[in-house]
Amino acid sequence: RLGVMERYDESAFRLMEPFAAGIRAAADGFASYPLPQEATACTAAALSMAGISMSTAGETTPLSGFEHVISHGLDFLRLTAGRELVFHGEQVALGSLVSARTFDRLLAIENLKNVAWRDEDIRQSLQVLEERMAKAPLPRSTDAASGDPCRERMAAARVEFSAEYRKKTERWAAARPRIGSFVDAGGDIRLELARLTMRAEEMEPLLKKSGLPCRPGETDPSTTEEEFRWAVAFSPFVRVRMNLSDLLFWMDREDLVVLP
Repeated sequence: RLGVMERYDESAFRLMEPFAAGIRAAADGFASYPLPQEATACTAAALSMAGISMSTAGETTPLSGFEHVISHGLDFLRLTAGRELVFHGEQVALGSLVSARTFDRLLAIENLKNVAWRDEDIRQSLQVLEERMAKAPLPRSTDAASGDPCRERMAAARVEFSAEYRKKTERWAAARPRIGSFVDAGGDIRLELARLTMRAEEMEPLLKKSGLPCRPGETDPSTTEEEFRWAVAFSPFVRVRMNLSDLLFWMDREDLVVLP
């Protein structure tokens, strides 16, 4: 509704909806090895349709939102520090639970008229990016002779993140005049989002049945709470595509995020 993305097609969601019931029903089997035939079949079918749905949408966003940029942030910390990566699915599962809990809180807001939306000043946004990068929980080298490889990787990443966020800010600047109509349609938008998203009280038991983490320390290798908090806080600055973290950042309502 804000028109931040150049293209948006809800057929991607409609293509995936028929697979939801099968995935839920197979949850118990995902913790087993080898996977039961039913779990394998529904997963293969859903993954095949996922590729088709993203092609239809013209974006990965329908299947790669808030939960994925959280995962990318966690990967960034580990890659920068030269540490072993966590399984992608575990991080995305954990991020999905955060997303579901956050959607629950966002959907409880009946009126957006009092939201103090951020302006499109790129300098202010990049300042926030700098401040959050500076707080990244990374090891610091004490060997002056060898330098600090983390710092060098951070410097290179800062350039890339800043360049991508400039593009996102340009889109936000173009969309900002549409905030009024977005707010006016808030009731309809809430209903549609409630239909398209899963409530946290339903998701968490499914994750547990599937043997997936519901807390940072349950990933393999283990993720610290500090690392996870940072990845969530930095998520608006990861990738150009829009997701829930961007909306909360622009609304100046990141307090709605619910951590595990």
